[in-house]
Amino acid sequence: GTRLPAPSTSMAGALLMPFVILPLTASKGSDGAPALAGMSTDPSKNRDTYDRFAQTYDRQISEWGYDMPQRAARAVAEHLPEGTARGELRVLDAGAGTGLMGPLLADAGFHDLVGMDVSPNMLREAERSGRYGRTVVHDCNEPWPFPDGAFDVTTCVGTFTYFDPERSPNALEEMVRVTKPGGLSVLTSREDRHPPWKLVLARLKDAGEVEELHHSEALPYLPNNPEYGDEIGVYLIVLRKAGSPASTAGSCA
Repeated sequence: GTRLPAPSTSMAGALLMPFVILPLTASKGSDGAPALAGMSTDPSKNRDTYDRFAQTYDRQISEWGYDMPQRAARAVAEHLPEGTARGELRVLDAGAGTGLMGPLLADAGFHDLVGMDVSPNMLREAERSGRYGRTVVHDCNEPWPFPDGAFDVTTCVGTFTYFDPERSPNALEEMVRVTKPGGLSVLTSREDRHPPWKLVLARLKDAGEVEELHHSEALPYLPNNPEYGDEIGVYLIVLRKAGSPASTAGSCA
């Protein structure tokens, strides 16, 4: 894949994290991995921390029992209309990290994947999977560098609870904007950080911009991580953007 810079300096100052936002001086757990649960939203510190975490991230996340990518990929497939030609759909994996979603989506029949993330090192790991046609370094707290309706499906897994819902536009609004009419947005939101995003989601639903197809109960997030255990759960949410799908996919140039 080709890793693309953000298209303007106004969008490139802060960068999107793959999973959680960690300060540069984040403490470490007993296993040597960064402590996660109470971290800040400083994007430059987050980028630096995840650059250092990139090579051990997949192994550590697996040991912690993280299965949100698997759940999210299944949710995408289950909520598309029967008979959809998945290989023709353009998919944005926002917060792609090391590319955990890429192989899962590819195995489900999706082949036109764009990954967006904070950490260049994490994106290099994602590119090694060979599943992403493009990767883009960008901060989801800033306007997303794609035109309206550029993607048939957008995913953002393990990231939303560390974005600022007071931004205008905020990350959820941007996720919906770049999704095609009739397209799907699949995201996760940490239970203890969800209330402000719940308000944003309610506004979008009340305005008729999205339909909520699925909102899970609180699911285990990192059950084998002592910071989380059974205390911190996560919601899996599936949205359909209002309107009818166009006959062709939008450009994401």
